Amino acid sequence: MSTTSLHASGRLDATLSRSTNLTATHRLLMTQGRRTVARARWEMRRAANLRDAAPSDARPMYRVEHWLNHRVADLGVLDGASGHHAALAPFTSFLRLRGRVEGEVVLIEAASNRVVARRAVAPAGRRVA
Repeated sequence: MSTTSLHASGRLDATLSRSTNLTATHRLLMTQGRRTVARARWEMRRAANLRDAAPSDARPMYRVEHWLNHRVADLGVLDGASGHHAALAPFTSFLRLRGRVEGEVVLIEAASNRVVARRAVAPAGRRVA
């Protein structure tokens, strides 16, 4: 039943009780709104922290080049490989099969153009220090 029908004679009481209910509802909504905004801000900060903490590039890209004197020949691209000279073994063996037993094979990080690993190309019987 509504408040007005209970207090038909006193309209002032009905008005006051309605305003009290509205004030309480208003307070409840404002509290919930502040909590929602605070939660949204917290989630945005957390997402930004996670984004900053994540590795910049999960799968590094590398270029493989054959350097001979002042000439450079591209041999290929390695995606997600380790930055170790062992990744150059297939390229050096390919060059040996082609008869190119001079120079060196170089592993270069594509993002920074930094030389990561080198391997000299030598004949199969000769050991390289």
